[in-house]
Amino acid sequence: MHFELRDRFDKPLMALEGGFQTPEETPLQLFLSEPIRAVWWNGKPLESSENYHREPWAWAKNAYRWELRPTDFVGRNDFELESTSGRVPFTLYVYPAKLSSDPQSAWRWLRHIVGRVPSLTEKLGFPLEVQGTLSEGTQALEGSGASGFEGLITLAPRLNALSERLLGAPEHLSQRRFRLERGGQLSGAVDWEATLDHWGSGGAVGLEHVLDGRQRVWNTPTYRLLLHFWDFLVSRARAEEGLDPHFVRRLEERRGHFGRALPGVGAWQEKEAGFRPASSAHRALLELWSEASSASLSYGGLPQGSLGMAALFEVWVACELAALLGCTRRSALEDREGQLACTFQGPDFLLDYNIPIQFQGVGAVGDLFGARPDIFVRSSDKEERIRFVVDVKYRNLGRLEPKSQRDINNQMRAYMGDYHARLGLVLWPGNDDTEPLRLDNRGLYRGSIGAMQFCPQDKPTILKARLRDALERVQMGPLPGVLTGVSR
Repeated sequence: MHFELRDRFDKPLMALEGGFQTPEETPLQLFLSEPIRAVWWNGKPLESSENYHREPWAWAKNAYRWELRPTDFVGRNDFELESTSGRVPFTLYVYPAKLSSDPQSAWRWLRHIVGRVPSLTEKLGFPLEVQGTLSEGTQALEGSGASGFEGLITLAPRLNALSERLLGAPEHLSQRRFRLERGGQLSGAVDWEATLDHWGSGGAVGLEHVLDGRQRVWNTPTYRLLLHFWDFLVSRARAEEGLDPHFVRRLEERRGHFGRALPGVGAWQEKEAGFRPASSAHRALLELWSEASSASLSYGGLPQGSLGMAALFEVWVACELAALLGCTRRSALEDREGQLACTFQGPDFLLDYNIPIQFQGVGAVGDLFGARPDIFVRSSDKEERIRFVVDVKYRNLGRLEPKSQRDINNQMRAYMGDYHARLGLVLWPGNDDTEPLRLDNRGLYRGSIGAMQFCPQDKPTILKARLRDALERVQMGPLPGVLTGVSR
């Protein structure tokens, strides 16, 4: 049986170590040479609609064409196609595109999260059950840890030389556009050949000139790939631990230089790699990009297991936030409704992860009230001057429909009311198109809701500064030394 997988742009998926690579959440088109009875994943047939556990699902458009949704189960996912002639296996490597649209960077940050969580769970005393679940689900997500120093150092000068060549490439001039100016006032270069022809055809000699209006056109596939290539290189360098800071700074300076030299250039799309080269320089750039991206796929190794990214991201955020607030001890562990719950303690803060509120008011039914935010943080002083709730969303908040955004806000306000918190924060991976911290500040006593970027690319000092800014803007404090940088 023959089959073919295509992405949302109807482009065949790239082969990768015996499988195919695709970003999370991307609908895939599966074309088949014979009718398929079912698509199997992890020993069971896929459901025909999205399920509660956010596992992959698939449905048949017709007998020879299926649509496959890998959802956010990142890592290696092994599937089987069942037909009358038997089963045919295939593998999808699903990378966390919400962390980065570049596959290599996404794999790198995923390895960072997986490598960071076990060390934090050990340091912070996070429940061993969580650590065990992560270890089983991720298996070899840490990768081989090979160094990419040499590749970066040799690739950078080659890209720089090619970039300079592309800036002066004559084939990227726009079509010549002439304009006629009257009155003898010249605002540009005169095309004398065209001007003399104009005068010979009855134009006012000395008063009417034809100006050469030729201009650069920068927003082309060539220049879009050029800036994308520099972004890729800078991202790789920033993520490379132990790399010379001066080298990274130099790369950032060159990226800024070419960004200023190429105004109005849009985002590059992967499908443009298949376009016919517009020039010899464009062809050379495509060849260098193919070399760099192919090498980067094997850098650090690929996952051998899969895991729901939303659950992993939530655990990582809880651990990182506890570390930022100096909470290094675990005070309690509860298992409520099948969810692990944990409280972290530190000199200045207490952080509850997945712990429901205890309602003790008049008419209380049972021991617990239903509110269960992902994270609740309060200061350890008697007055608990600092209180805020956190909802972790592994979603692109910038693309939410108004109703979905209202639902999140309503849920957050309910949490804030139950916990008497003046601030509610949604922590999400963020992207380049949104503010790192967006806050609807409604005043001291009305309660404020904000969305804050919280991703592995951001250094802990940046995340701490962002959190401190949110607390100061809602006049919550005074802030303890762990947030202000003042030691006890």
